[in-house]
This record gives sequence, C-alpha cells and structure tokens, in this order.
Amino acid sequence: MISAEVIDRARAGDRNAQQTILKTHSAFVRKMLAHLVGPGADLADLHQSVLIGIVRALPKFRGGSKLSTFIGGICVNVAKMHRRGQASRGRVRERYEQ
Repeated sequence: MISAEVIDRARAGDRNAQQTILKTHSAFVRKMLAHLVGPGADLADLHQSVLIGIVRALPKFRGGSKLSTFIGGICVNVAKMHRRGQASRGRVRERYEQ
C-alpha cells in the first residue's frame, strides 16, 4: 500500500514518488488491461499509455477514492479509446475493400 505522503509527493511532481506508484501498480494495470482488451500485441502499448496517463492525472487525484480505483478508471478509459480506434479502423478498411 502506498502511503499518503508518497501520493502527495507524486501529485506535486516528485519523480521518485511517481516511480514508486508506477512500479507498485504496474502488475495491476497489466492484469486489468488484459481483462478489458484481451491479450495481444497492443497490450504493451496500452500499458505504456496507462502509465503515462497516471503520471499526467496524479495532480488531479484528491484521495476521495483508493488510488487503485483511480488507476483502474484510467485503464478503462485507455481501453475504451483503444476499442474505438479498432472499430474506426475496421470501418475505414471495409470502405476501401468495397
């Protein structure tokens, strides 16, 4: 479990605190993404997108929920964007194949 002090430091931009959060939650992020989008070649890219999203969103985290819930929301949003992109690419591909 990450202490409130580490979270506060990460929110303030402390790279070491951010790294601690990313390392602690990396396996959780991978597992959640695999559940949301399934295993595949895009999983590593999505994982990276979530980690970047965590760092960018940390200043907005107010502690009203668990940090893992906050990170889970970022995973869900990245997975949704990925699925939308896949659907969009499929429609474009179909258009050109006709």
